[in-house]
Amino acid sequence: MLGVAVPLGVQQVYASLVDLRTGRVVWYNVAVVGPQSDIRTEEGARALVVDLMKKAPI
Repeated sequence: MLGVAVPLGVQQVYASLVDLRTGRVVWYNVAVVGPQSDIRTEEGARALVVDLMKKAPI
């Protein structure tokens, strides 16, 4: 059997940090929010930001 899974209700959030003097992208990350998360709530938004920023440069 062959099947294709189509994810429903998934959102992707992108963030980047750019050096304004050179235009060089210093850091870039993507976080995927599944259908079980509600980023409209404080808890959901906080979890998204923590996931998105966990590898950000200090």
